[in-house]
Amino acid sequence: MNLSVTGVAQDLAVSNIDDTLKKNANVVIRNSITEFNVINPGKAIETYHVELTILNPSGKREATQLVGFSDLEKVLEVNGEIYDRNGVRVKKIKNADIADVSATGSSMYTDNRVKVLDFTYPSYPYSIIFNYKVMHEGLMFYPNWSPQDSYKSSVEKAVFRVRVPENMGLNYYEHLVDGDEKVEGKEIVYTWKVENVFGYKPEPYGPPGRDLKPFVMITPKHFEMEGYEGSMSSWESIGKYDLDLIEGRGELPKEAILKIEKELSGITDKREKARRIYEFVQNTTRYVSVQLGIGGWQPFDAQYVFENGYGDCKALTNYTAALMNHAGIESIYTSVLAGRGATDIVVDFPNARFNHVFLAVPFEKDTVWLECTSQSTPFGYLGTFTSDRHVLMATRDGGKLVKTPSYSKEDNLQFRVAEVRLTKEGNATAVIRTEYSGIQYENVNGQLHKSPSDQKKWLSKKIDLDKTTITDFSYKLQSDMIPKITEELKVSSAGFGSITGNRIFFEANPLNQISSIPKKIADRKSDVYIKQAYTDIDSIHYVLPEGYHVEHLPDTKVIDTPFASY
Repeated sequence: MNLSVTGVAQDLAVSNIDDTLKKNANVVIRNSITEFNVINPGKAIETYHVELTILNPSGKREATQLVGFSDLEKVLEVNGEIYDRNGVRVKKIKNADIADVSATGSSMYTDNRVKVLDFTYPSYPYSIIFNYKVMHEGLMFYPNWSPQDSYKSSVEKAVFRVRVPENMGLNYYEHLVDGDEKVEGKEIVYTWKVENVFGYKPEPYGPPGRDLKPFVMITPKHFEMEGYEGSMSSWESIGKYDLDLIEGRGELPKEAILKIEKELSGITDKREKARRIYEFVQNTTRYVSVQLGIGGWQPFDAQYVFENGYGDCKALTNYTAALMNHAGIESIYTSVLAGRGATDIVVDFPNARFNHVFLAVPFEKDTVWLECTSQSTPFGYLGTFTSDRHVLMATRDGGKLVKTPSYSKEDNLQFRVAEVRLTKEGNATAVIRTEYSGIQYENVNGQLHKSPSDQKKWLSKKIDLDKTTITDFSYKLQSDMIPKITEELKVSSAGFGSITGNRIFFEANPLNQISSIPKKIADRKSDVYIKQAYTDIDSIHYVLPEGYHVEHLPDTKVIDTPFASY
């Protein structure tokens, strides 16, 4: 397939786009072709060609196109062109226009780089053509295909074609799209196509966007990564590959053994030993991401982490497991797709699309999960980062897919008690005590590590009352598996209530107000989806000035619906 910009493209005049594709869209993908040609278990060529129209400034994200590469992924070709609204070419992207930048962070060692093409044009709408060709070596991952980039994009036509040697085969998972398979010579060719996929308006509290868009996931039946062979035919085989990568990397130096034995001296309870080991790792190591070749999947050995005091999630987890093992405590290296907003993995399709590793420590009645990269996460706390999702445990028998615990609405509690004293002038002083537990602890946890002046600034913004002064405040952390932070405030507010004649008017609950209300959908298409349940309880006691009494209270309001009550 020739993807050079000198080839003939369809007429890119914006007037040729059907109006139905423009509705609810900032971008229309006119034509997209992705081809993945597997040569052998360790090598493949990926080619990509897209013609798209950016309708308005809200679609400007598509004006920046990226091609990632590393020692295992080499860019063979990359180019592009810009067309005006009439389909006339106005610019050809030259090599000098393509930026080559390192994909680094402040705590990352990586050989990953990115080529960046800027397709910015001052007049909307306009169109671009973008092409690249990349050679992959060390094939643990095949590219997934999601032709509709976002809910604000429409797709006129898109094709995904995969070629593999007849003796290799392919694992695939289809969602809202059907493909076909045929034999061409000594290759099997898999093809998926979509046409006229429309942009849409997401509904409030709707399902994950992935569920609403067509996509295809593919994996190799067998693969090779820098001499390590593996299979993605089952979760068991993927876990077995993880075990192979960590084999022999748990040896501790003598100095580390002496230190951890001193730390555990006199402790007989296994759970308490595990807690002490976790806190020892937290106090003596720090997180540094490593994405170098096979290092993106294989951890540094335990000795390296002890001697250097740092590691990535894999290395720190492996090191913690080595310490547990020395103490006679079973632990299991576990892969997870982590992140507060991460969508759960597709459990029916074994694949290694995880982005993080942490440690499971099974006990007789429960399993404790340890976030080994954090110097502050409480022992056993999963939080929004790793709770309520499927994870892959690398057990001695291979991979085992399990689901981490979720937190209930009772666990995720914000409980507030306040006493507010009003004066005849409408001023007020208040003593406020708030407990944040479960995932609501995360709303405040970041403040514990800041200076008192920064904490006070944050509190002032959070209270958001005019002419309010914080006279005193404190935080107390209860570092349990369901952690809790207690916040105590003393504040004064000039003009808390408004004076009209001999009356004082004030808001009944100024401390916890809903800032936005979801738009009502007359003909809702999707179920209501709430990722984390929680409970807020507010109790405010008002002490009125002498001679004043309550004249009017807000009416009690009750709302009952088939799915909720208020």
